[in-house]
Amino acid sequence: MTLLRSVPGIAIYFTSLEIIEGSFNPDRSSKILSFLASAFSRTTAGLAVMPFTVMKTRLESGKFTYSSILGGLGQIYRHEGLRGFTYGLLPTLLRDIPYSGIYYVLYNAFKSLAFGESHSTSKNISGNFLCGMVAGLTASTITHPPDVLKTYLQLEPKKYPSMKLAIPVIYKEYGLFGFFQGFVPRMLRRTFMAALSWSLYEEMLRRLSLKTAM
Repeated sequence: MTLLRSVPGIAIYFTSLEIIEGSFNPDRSSKILSFLASAFSRTTAGLAVMPFTVMKTRLESGKFTYSSILGGLGQIYRHEGLRGFTYGLLPTLLRDIPYSGIYYVLYNAFKSLAFGESHSTSKNISGNFLCGMVAGLTASTITHPPDVLKTYLQLEPKKYPSMKLAIPVIYKEYGLFGFFQGFVPRMLRRTFMAALSWSLYEEMLRRLSLKTAM
């Protein structure tokens, strides 16, 4: 389930980012344009894989049992309609848009500090990975509360039909800590995954550039 959501999402994100950055900010000099490009690319990818995001959250919770992925998608559609595939969409976007924008800007900034102006052609994959880890940790911390809201809305849509109603209920039951539930595992998973994806992506681009130059 994670692969069905992550692989297409990563492909859509990087493809969109390359197109947008190449058209409007080819040298990555504008942090604002980089933020917007990454945020827009993540929005596109998030919308495309939203049904799988709902399925992943429900399967991981143990509260839902589906015979198969296609069976689960069909069951959601029969009982909840198309809206069932969009539960938690707003908090998901509120999490992913700033996360991607913040991550991309910080990642480039840390690489500039580590490798200088030539960071875009850096051969140091371990250095890229470390920069990605630090950027991911920062972005994950800032955007964790929307992730908690997204999970509640997807798991218990009847109890939490909207963010407006979910926020006071979570605060009343758990206090401010309630908005940081599951922070450590999410931070470790997302930070590692983002750092690994970016390191491999940049290494692939570097190798393709070398082949093209030949």
